[in-house]
Amino acid sequence: MGLSNIMRFKGLTFATLGLVVVFLVYLALNLLLNAKAERDLRYTTSIIQLLDRVSPSLSSSETQSSSETQNLISSLEGFKTGQSLRVSGETISTHTLSKFLAPQESTLDLLVTQMRAGDFNASTETAGGLIKSIDRRLSKKLKLTRYLQVAAGMIAIGFYLLVIIPMIMRLSENQDAEVKVVDETKGIMSTVSEGLFLLDHDYQIGLEQSASLKKIFKLDRDLEGDFFDFISNYVSQHTVQTAKEFLGLLYGDRVKEKLIKDLNPLNEVEINLVRRDGSYESRYLDFQFNRVMEEDKLKQILVSVTDETRRVLLERELAETKEEQEAQMDLLLRILKVDQAQLRTFFLAANSDLNSINSKLEARGHGSLEIQSKVADIAKTVHKLKGDAAALGLHNFEFIAHALEEELVLVKNNADKVSGKALLPAITKIKDLFSELEQMENLVEKLSQGQTQSLVDGADSIEATSAVAEDANASGFAHLLQDLSRTVSKRNNKRAHLEVHGLELTELPDELQETIQSVAVQLVRNSIVHGSLMPDQRLKAGKTDYINITTSLNETDQAYTLHVRDDGEGLDNQAILDRAIEIGMLKPEQLDRIDVKTAFKLIFHPNFSQLSEATLDGGRGVGLSLVHTMVKELGGAISVQHKLGRFSQFKVSIPKA
Repeated sequence: MGLSNIMRFKGLTFATLGLVVVFLVYLALNLLLNAKAERDLRYTTSIIQLLDRVSPSLSSSETQSSSETQNLISSLEGFKTGQSLRVSGETISTHTLSKFLAPQESTLDLLVTQMRAGDFNASTETAGGLIKSIDRRLSKKLKLTRYLQVAAGMIAIGFYLLVIIPMIMRLSENQDAEVKVVDETKGIMSTVSEGLFLLDHDYQIGLEQSASLKKIFKLDRDLEGDFFDFISNYVSQHTVQTAKEFLGLLYGDRVKEKLIKDLNPLNEVEINLVRRDGSYESRYLDFQFNRVMEEDKLKQILVSVTDETRRVLLERELAETKEEQEAQMDLLLRILKVDQAQLRTFFLAANSDLNSINSKLEARGHGSLEIQSKVADIAKTVHKLKGDAAALGLHNFEFIAHALEEELVLVKNNADKVSGKALLPAITKIKDLFSELEQMENLVEKLSQGQTQSLVDGADSIEATSAVAEDANASGFAHLLQDLSRTVSKRNNKRAHLEVHGLELTELPDELQETIQSVAVQLVRNSIVHGSLMPDQRLKAGKTDYINITTSLNETDQAYTLHVRDDGEGLDNQAILDRAIEIGMLKPEQLDRIDVKTAFKLIFHPNFSQLSEATLDGGRGVGLSLVHTMVKELGGAISVQHKLGRFSQFKVSIPKA
């Protein structure tokens, strides 16, 4: 980090080093000049002190004076020859006085000669002149030293100005450029629609952030702190943990960024934001993470946050529209495939049944027993509607009816605490059935008016629907039963082969057409769901892998007789009794009063089913109970022949009026 900063500001670094060198040179020069000046001052002070001792009072006749004179002469000669002298207890390294006074001549030799000759008056005068010469020379040297110090200081200042002024100008230019960059960055960060920020290696959110972040997250302050702590306010802990693992991979040196893009758990993640009024708003945000490299090293991660709510909702809306169009197309194909007379019969019956359900719901009696009774009656009607719709291939209506059955089962399973409010979900599904029925009626109405062009988009689709319609018109109700057997067997992972004989509803009285159709549908579906084993199990039993079902309708002078026979597993009386005890329909002590041979009659009892789990096609215990009710209402009878592991045959006889 230090080396990179030095390289980044190398101009300032070199300028600083230059100034330091100049300052050190100036300091050394100043110390050298001061040392020389100090030495010269001590030198001149010493010699002047000696010269001051030269006076007429010195007399060679006195021993003491003579000795003093000799010492003085010896010291002066030391200044003459440049010897080291000890003056006042301090050793002075001298140089010749002639060099010190050069180019002016020194009178030190004359002074020494005069003192040897005893001419102290002359020597005193000579010493005084010599002192003046030394003083003038010292003053010149001190003045020169000051000039040199000033010059060195001026050179240092000049060098400083020469280096620092361009540097200041360059820094000023850089500062202007940086200010411009900062302003441009602020402009970009305040304008971009994406939320941008950086993450360091500790996953701390950086200070530089785009203004859109506040708008995206509906905050009045910048993001701060740990990134995972922040997003934990909006997503599940599982998502947070997955995000930690993902960013850990992104910070790894061995993982390529492109290879882990698809692992991003925060791609179009749904979050809930709090509005100012305290309500919640669901948004879809897309977090994208990109490595920020510097000198081939991962420095930070750039996080961009985009609000994809409009796009996601638009895609969903388009998908839903496409599904609706496909559903409408499928419905149109189904309607074109069904005989119009059968459709009208279904519409009349469905409207009648749904209005009957509404009437039962509106009837008085909101106690637990009354509601249970209503639910039982409604369940039979709904199961009949579901079967009739399945026979005609109106699967969307069938699915809604099945969902209604699910709601009714929930009501029955909570018999102890059932209330009118428990029926509200079921009422919603009933409204959906009315809506679906109305849509089908509108399609048929448009078809009857020749408006297929507005229903089918494209010539190819029109040709396809026309071909289906031609095939359907030629086959009647028998064809629809065939279609039903294929649909039910496929949904239950089984195979079935259906033969139909004499089952033409148009030849029946109007009041019997609906009943015969519903009974045939329930019995055929019952054969596939309950009577048939899986294909591999049938093969092990020495049978074909598909169940063979035969239906026929015969007319005599007294009655109409419907036969539905299959080569399935037949009816197991003991298994029927065991199941009745299991679901609480019978108590064990009642078995002594029941003939095992007639146990099969329990299959017509409401709520009885040998399936442990209900499916779209069976398991509610309603189908055969519904058949029994419809036949009895017309004064008819049902008989059953069966053999365990071999076959089952249902015979429905309805007397003529």
